[in-house]
Amino acid sequence: MEIPSPGEPAPPPESPSDQPADTAPHPSGESPSSQQTANDITSIAQVVQQIRSIANEQPLPLSSASNPLFSASGTELPAPTHDDEEDNADLYSGLFDIEQTPAFKMIEQIKKNREMPVEKISDLRQRFLSLHSHLLAAINYERSLHQVTNQISRKVASQKVDADRTTARSFQESSGIGELRRELTKAQNEVALCMEREARLEKEIEDAQREKTQLLSDIEDIRRHKQDMLEPQLIQSTKELKLEVLQRRHQVENLQKDLEEKEGTFTTISHERETLEAEREKHAAALTKSTEMPIKIQKQAGVLIDALSSLATELNAQTAQAAQLEQSLVNYQKRKRELEETKLDLLADLETRKGEARELDRACEDIAKELEIAKEQVVSQRAEKVRLEAAGRRIIQEAKREHDRLLRSLREKDTALKLNRRLTNSLNSLLASIPPVKNHLVDLDHDTSACARERAQRAQEQIAARRETDILLYHVVKTKGVDEEKRTLVESEQEKIANLELELDRASKELSATRSRLVSTSLERTLRARDLLRAQSRLRRAREDLAATVAALSDARDSCEEALQSVHEFAGMYEVVKAERNRYAEMVRSAGQRCQEVEEKLKVLGNEVEVVKGEVELKERELGKQKRENQAAYALRDTLKNEENKTQLVHDDKNEQIKQHDSRIADLQARITSAEAVISSSSRTLAKYTTERDALAACVAERTKELKECREQVEAMKEHMRKAEEEGLLLEEDITKIRTAIKGLERSILVGHKFRAEADQLENRADQLSKDLHDVRKQVDILGDTVETPTSNQAKDRVRHLGGKDPTQQELAKRIRFLEEKLAEIEEKLLEKDLVLEEVEDLVGRIEERVEEGKSVTGSFVVKLNEVQRRLKSLTRSLTSRVSELSMHQALAMTLYRELCDKEALLTDARGRVERGEAPTPEVELEYVKAERRRIAREQELRELEERRRKETGAGVVEVDEDGFYIISPATRTLAEPRPNAYVSDAITIGTGGISELPIPKPYGAFAPFKPVDGGPGSHLQRHYRKPLLKPVEI
Repeated sequence: MEIPSPGEPAPPPESPSDQPADTAPHPSGESPSSQQTANDITSIAQVVQQIRSIANEQPLPLSSASNPLFSASGTELPAPTHDDEEDNADLYSGLFDIEQTPAFKMIEQIKKNREMPVEKISDLRQRFLSLHSHLLAAINYERSLHQVTNQISRKVASQKVDADRTTARSFQESSGIGELRRELTKAQNEVALCMEREARLEKEIEDAQREKTQLLSDIEDIRRHKQDMLEPQLIQSTKELKLEVLQRRHQVENLQKDLEEKEGTFTTISHERETLEAEREKHAAALTKSTEMPIKIQKQAGVLIDALSSLATELNAQTAQAAQLEQSLVNYQKRKRELEETKLDLLADLETRKGEARELDRACEDIAKELEIAKEQVVSQRAEKVRLEAAGRRIIQEAKREHDRLLRSLREKDTALKLNRRLTNSLNSLLASIPPVKNHLVDLDHDTSACARERAQRAQEQIAARRETDILLYHVVKTKGVDEEKRTLVESEQEKIANLELELDRASKELSATRSRLVSTSLERTLRARDLLRAQSRLRRAREDLAATVAALSDARDSCEEALQSVHEFAGMYEVVKAERNRYAEMVRSAGQRCQEVEEKLKVLGNEVEVVKGEVELKERELGKQKRENQAAYALRDTLKNEENKTQLVHDDKNEQIKQHDSRIADLQARITSAEAVISSSSRTLAKYTTERDALAACVAERTKELKECREQVEAMKEHMRKAEEEGLLLEEDITKIRTAIKGLERSILVGHKFRAEADQLENRADQLSKDLHDVRKQVDILGDTVETPTSNQAKDRVRHLGGKDPTQQELAKRIRFLEEKLAEIEEKLLEKDLVLEEVEDLVGRIEERVEEGKSVTGSFVVKLNEVQRRLKSLTRSLTSRVSELSMHQALAMTLYRELCDKEALLTDARGRVERGEAPTPEVELEYVKAERRRIAREQELRELEERRRKETGAGVVEVDEDGFYIISPATRTLAEPRPNAYVSDAITIGTGGISELPIPKPYGAFAPFKPVDGGPGSHLQRHYRKPLLKPVEI
């Protein structure tokens, strides 16, 4: 049967009243015991099927709903053991036979006598059955929980050991795999570099071959053109090319050898990597199988052992049940008196436990609320403290800044005042100098106007004098008979006038020059004054800027110091807050653990209350049974006879079950032997896997050695790269030299082109001369013919002498040969220069390409190296973080395991104490004593209240309710004692007339409330009251 949860009631069993009294067997022809054995057989068959499915690695056909070994929550619940049943046999011996309980018999008696209606009787029966089912469910649940805790503890221990082993293995395997992957990536990078070098070298080889073919074709052309003149140079160039080709071939062979070696290492590494991955997958699969199968086999072996033990316990229980049934009557009679005595105590205990549970709930809620309030207050106080400290520091900093600004403004004010005084003085001096300057300007204006007038007068006088001189000269010319003395005098006067005019012109020029100099000097003076003012303003501005920069530097220094100080303060505050946070987190965790412990205690108390309720109900039933036994002895005798018949039938059924169990035990033993064989085979496979793991560790060690070798190769490659960079620098220098040579060659080529143009002209001229020579030769032939056979007309003019000398044929031939040689030399020089230019251009291009490729290779290699270093750093960081997290989880698991062991020890101790009849723990015992004391005090108070109520109600003055309040009116209740004459005054005679005052009640009786006067002696105490200062929380 399935074990129900504590909150789920078990199905109520059928009452014996529904069946006739004389029919003992089951309606289906089978007894309940045979039905139970059939259910057990089906459950064992399902277990066997599970074992087969696990051994064959097949999915289970049975679900958790149809499997009787699983509870409603889906967890596997083992069968109860023999020790647990023997321990709980005495405690739960009277709970399984509901038909013989006194309460059930009493209900049947009431039904027969028809003392109550049938509906109430059925309701009582259903309640009784539900209580009985709940009690059985609680008992079964407790047993299953005990067994589940034991199994869980064992599983947790085994799983911890397995987890530690698997983590260690996985860590080792992951580290080895990571190293192999890094080696693989390095080897791949090296192979890629080798491939790039090979491609580069192949390209260089192709270029060299292309250059070779070009050179060979050029050599052949040159040889065809002029073989004798270019042969030494060509031989030298061919030797150089052969040497270069040999060097390149050697380089290519060396690189091919390196490439073959790298390819061989890459293939070996790739094969080893594939084999390692295959072996790792095999080992992982084998490890998973080896780790899963023993656990499953252990579980199934435990299930089989528990099933065997349960079968044995059932056999023993069924053999002993007959004796227990015979002794049950005697036990009931013995426990009758004890039940009657403990009934009232248990009821009181139940009430006190309920009150305690409520009080504990309220206390827990109050504690939680206080804890939350305290947390909020602490957080707010911390925030307020931090805010106030920050505000204080901010205010101090602002005060410092304001002070610095004030000092700076004072300094600027002083400088501004000094500048203002200086400017006012200069302005006053300028204002004072303005009137004399104006006067001087007026005088100069007057002088210039006077000079202009004088100049005009002199010009008029000069004009008049010239007129007079002209008139005189005119008269002199007219009167030619004047003496020589007058003429000489006139001439002398004219010379004087001319000299004066020259002097006047010179003076006017000097005057204009002096005026221009004066204007230029005044302009220079104004410019110099402006420059001086500008320099003074720049100096003043520079001084102001210097002062501002000094102030800014001081401000920046102060702000930097303040920032550093604030950083130090915040660092200290952060450490303090961090420590406080950790402390409060620890406090919260401990408080949560305490709350959980209190909740568990409350649950335990609730379970104990339920058990006590069940015991009270059982004792009530037994009491009713004893009462009914005294009234109906004959009914008891009939029931005993029926029970005897039933027990005989049960005994027969149990014998049949014993036979069936024997056969099942033999079958299970055979299955156990097969499971042991499977375990032995798995152990052998595990040993095989361990040997393979050792081999894998050796292989990993070899890979580490290879990794070291690869690192050494990387260092060698770095050294080679450094040398290549140095060679690249040398090549750059050679490139610069070659470029200068190229420029010289270009200049020489331009000159050669010029000479080539002259050579073309000479060729054209030679062609023209050859044509002329041919014409001349024809004419010579004609002339020779005419000379040999002259005609009559040509006889006279037969001979014509020509000037000059005709060159001979040899001279002409020599001259032509000389010109041809000169032309050939020029062409050869041009061809040589063209060849040299092409070779230099090719060399420069190749060198530039090589340099660019070296730069790109080095750049890519540096980038890859940086990427690898970054990845290594990230991997190390992730590994350290994972290791720290693993250590944290391991510590947490160890603490939880210790707590579990402590709780299990406490639970076993409490159960032992309960079995011995003691309290579960001393704390529970103390709480029980306190509850008893409170119960006794409460009963005493109730008795006193009842006595007082009886007295008061007996006097007939005031009624008292259940809570002890005096009911004065339907709307008012009070705890004060009733005093009817408290507020009524006695009759007093006033005066001699004998007039008496009526007994009217006063507002406050004889004692009015005290109210202090404003001018009284105690009024100053209320005026000078102030609130107490709260002490700040120091962190």
